[in-house]
Amino acid sequence: MAKVRTDNKTRRKYVSHADVLDQQLANPVVRAAYIERRYVQEIARAVRSMRESAGLSQDQLAALVDMKQPAIARLETS
Repeated sequence: MAKVRTDNKTRRKYVSHADVLDQQLANPVVRAAYIERRYVQEIARAVRSMRESAGLSQDQLAALVDMKQPAIARLETS
């Protein structure tokens, strides 16, 4: 179970995000899914960054790679 902490100023109790994440990532299935999702997000950011650096719209990129614009939008927001 994640450690309950107390804020020194407000005296409110809370559980830190890092503690909860560490607890959940101890499960190998959760860890594998988390890592896979992080890779997908990194690829999505890279595609958008490269597209923008090239000065291309989603429509233009879609035409270059023989896809439709909504597919590019879905890819970039994965």
